[in-house]
Amino acid sequence: MVDKNLLELRIKKLRDELHRQAGEVLTQEKRRLQLETAMKERRLEIDVHIKMLVAQLRNAEEQRRETNIQLQELITKIERLMKRYESLIVVMAPPEGEEEHSQAYYVIRVSLEGVDGLKFLKCNLAWRLHCMEITLYCNEQIEQMMPLDH
Repeated sequence: MVDKNLLELRIKKLRDELHRQAGEVLTQEKRRLQLETAMKERRLEIDVHIKMLVAQLRNAEEQRRETNIQLQELITKIERLMKRYESLIVVMAPPEGEEEHSQAYYVIRVSLEGVDGLKFLKCNLAWRLHCMEITLYCNEQIEQMMPLDH
């Protein structure tokens, strides 16, 4: 009888241990399923984020290409204007052996030469103004392309 009771007590302890371990296995199984679900969700989030980054990269590359095209167009335009300016400077330069004269020289020359000299002075001053405007425009374009960081 004592052996029977001891045996039943031992069976009860083993059943309790079995239920406890079965509960732990069930808890761990639930935890594993939760972790797998969380990993799947995180992978989906990562895939969405990667797709967004790829789209942003494409957009940035397209903007860079467009900016490079605009830069090349402006550089070409500036080079054309510089060549034009240089050729006009050569045409407008004083003959060899003569020095460049001040504006006062041209005023005096106009007063001595009359109306034809006035037309010459007007054209000369208009040309210088035009050259300065071109230079100013070129400088503004360069500043817009490359803002100065202070």
